Amino acid sequence: MRSSILVGLTAGFATGSLLFASLLLGFGTGLWWPATARAHGHAQLFGWAGLMVIGVGLRFLPRLASKPEPNAAQVRRGFWFLLFGLVVRLGSRPATAIAEPETVARVAEIAWVIGAAGEFIGAVLVVAALAKAITTGGTLPTNPAIRSLVPFFGISFLSLLAVSGITPVLGLLRLTNGELLIDRTSSDGLILVMFYGFLIPASVAMSARLFPLYVRTRPAKLQLLRAGLILLAAGVVLRLVTDGDGKLPIGRLLILASTASFAASLGIFGPRRELPRRPMRLWRDVTGLHALSAYAWLLCAGAVQVLGAAWQDVERHLLGAGFVTMLIFGMGAHLIPGFGRRTIRGGLYLWATLLLGNLAVAIRVIPAIPDLHLPVQIERSAGAAAGVAGLMALTFFAINVGVMFPRNAGPDDDTSSRT
Repeated sequence: MRSSILVGLTAGFATGSLLFASLLLGFGTGLWWPATARAHGHAQLFGWAGLMVIGVGLRFLPRLASKPEPNAAQVRRGFWFLLFGLVVRLGSRPATAIAEPETVARVAEIAWVIGAAGEFIGAVLVVAALAKAITTGGTLPTNPAIRSLVPFFGISFLSLLAVSGITPVLGLLRLTNGELLIDRTSSDGLILVMFYGFLIPASVAMSARLFPLYVRTRPAKLQLLRAGLILLAAGVVLRLVTDGDGKLPIGRLLILASTASFAASLGIFGPRRELPRRPMRLWRDVTGLHALSAYAWLLCAGAVQVLGAAWQDVERHLLGAGFVTMLIFGMGAHLIPGFGRRTIRGGLYLWATLLLGNLAVAIRVIPAIPDLHLPVQIERSAGAAAGVAGLMALTFFAINVGVMFPRNAGPDDDTSSRT
């Protein structure tokens, strides 16, 4: 989890801000800019969000199923492969665009394929360790509420393996044919599966378990939750197969329906459970506001993706910077300190991540709305400011969970027992 935060601080939000700043300063010309932008996108999707979901899942899922934690040595090896592959891919992507002479560029392309293979090996090791831990004793959890979440995690980690496995194969095929490493069509499909196949199912499953504990929602409606997962899976498949054929966007409509099903089943926009002598005031519940804003951004993403490929940039940032990041800021602030036996600082830190995180999303996606026709300088300034706001929010989050300036758990800290 430390590694995901480090990637988010450096290759993620900081690089995104610098990319827009370079345009403002007149340096954003040449092949290096789009290549670095794609590296930044991979850092955010696989490094910041992906590694965080994997890290939390390795702790969260075994505890949820009352199983032992995965083998620490195997998990450690897997994470080293993941980090090796991620760093190599992030460094080699811009190098393939700017390297001279051609032989140097070829070495950078080979390094990119090696990095992608490293990510796949790491994913296999980590997922295998988790699967072995969950099936300890030869059985899955018997609790119906927990068993209903198993398909979500299954689809999530299978999607991760599929994307990380296909990527080096495609890269190798294109490399041997002298073509571009990953063309835009195949890359868009892989990103689609990473968002809707990997990140969203795992995030929704964790929400179903954690919201009643931390946000005081009513227990999730399991049938509606399962229906949302079926709609999501069908929608992703149809988008992969039919996007761009000019027909009615059935796949996109199914994805929209799935996001609405998730929000309705979790009850995040409904009333909260009242407890004796503990009244619930939503405007004072900063954790609940994180969760509320995360699912508001998810619904926005579901709506705009129906409008077609022109809204792709808006959709991705609503999902990544909006839904996944705000959910991590809210739920991770409680989970991660518990995993490390540290206290959550809370208070102003949580309000800072709520306000700065949502500000970053808003000023990043609004100027990117198609046909808004804002002046170019405003769009670039907003992009740079969004990166700075996101970087500040992540810094406050890192301090809050103890990654920066850690402190030991106090006697009243019961966070680890609440998962």
